[in-house]
Amino acid sequence: MRVSQLARLRCRPLVSAGHFEALIGLAALSVIGGAIGGLASCYLRRTSPKQGHSPNKSNVFSHICLGIAAAFTVPLFLTLVQSKLAEELFDLEVAKARNNLRVYDDWFVYIGICIIAAMSARAFIAALSGEVLATLEHHSRLIEENREHIQANAKIIEHHANKIEHHDELLTSGEKKRQAGAASEGKTGGAGP
Repeated sequence: MRVSQLARLRCRPLVSAGHFEALIGLAALSVIGGAIGGLASCYLRRTSPKQGHSPNKSNVFSHICLGIAAAFTVPLFLTLVQSKLAEELFDLEVAKARNNLRVYDDWFVYIGICIIAAMSARAFIAALSGEVLATLEHHSRLIEENREHIQANAKIIEHHANKIEHHDELLTSGEKKRQAGAASEGKTGGAGP
């Protein structure tokens, strides 16, 4: 492309301004929920009877980071369980139509799920990754089955296309014979008495 053509291209934003604000809000809630859940997880481990030692700063930091990572997987979890919560968080028209308190209810539910995911971050991430892998395996099996069906149907279509082509050849050769016969009759018929 020439520079003049590139200058004429207009870049559209991937996310509208309202959706970008919702995305930033979702990320902020994920960080907050993940940090709170990570701290709670660290505190619960500290007070459990199995562990008598208090956590050091690096241990607290690792719990917070793992909690935040788990919280950022919550939208994937919501998608896998086919929850409408993720859609409702980004649906600005629905948010405008509802009263503001109902919108905040969805945000509090989301942050609560983030906190719970962060508190059991290792188990949550392991279970979620297992579910994603199982879903991918299922979809790859479906794709393979569909590929096999498509190949079988392609062979059937090719077979029918060959039949049609053969019938067309027969019709064409029959038509040529009739035309030749009509032409020969015309010559003999025109030369007659």
